[in-house]
Amino acid sequence: MIQLSRYVGEWLDKNKEDTVDKTLNKALDVIHSDISKAMTRQEVFELVKIALEKDAYFYVVPIEKSVSEMKVDKYYRYEVTKKITDNGNKTFTEVIYGKGDKLIQRFIDERDNIFSNTILNVTIFEYDTFEGMVYDMSEECYLMDNMVYIVTSQQLYKPVQWLDNKRDVFFEERNNFTMETTFYPIVEGLC
Repeated sequence: MIQLSRYVGEWLDKNKEDTVDKTLNKALDVIHSDISKAMTRQEVFELVKIALEKDAYFYVVPIEKSVSEMKVDKYYRYEVTKKITDNGNKTFTEVIYGKGDKLIQRFIDERDNIFSNTILNVTIFEYDTFEGMVYDMSEECYLMDNMVYIVTSQQLYKPVQWLDNKRDVFFEERNNFTMETTFYPIVEGLC
């Protein structure tokens, strides 16, 4: 069994064709494939090809929870789809990773927007460990090239990026006076 990223595995489950080549071509289709960016990474392409040839892959999915089920000491992926009414009712999705107490507070702060139809959907995934959360965050940044945020213990929202030269995710902090950007590793005490 080959372990794949959750994003790649879920896509394969929904889009597998009758041959390996057809599935790979479909995955590389930049217009219709959500995982085309991930498939440009040589190691991901090779892993998916082997998994398809052996027809044996798996992936780990965090547990979906409701806000009322969140616990202050667990780690979460908090995904909010918002409507931008100023711009012709377009939507965008914001993803924040962090500890339950901070994300529960975020929900409380946004609650009025949920009832005013500015927020269309809230999806929450729970992780058993800090490491599990960081792994999923890394996969999302590295493979999907998505912009995500982490909420710090001071209730600050920091953008997270994958740095190829470090082969890991880091949060970004910008000095507004000097305009310099510094990247810091994501460690357990941060959240």
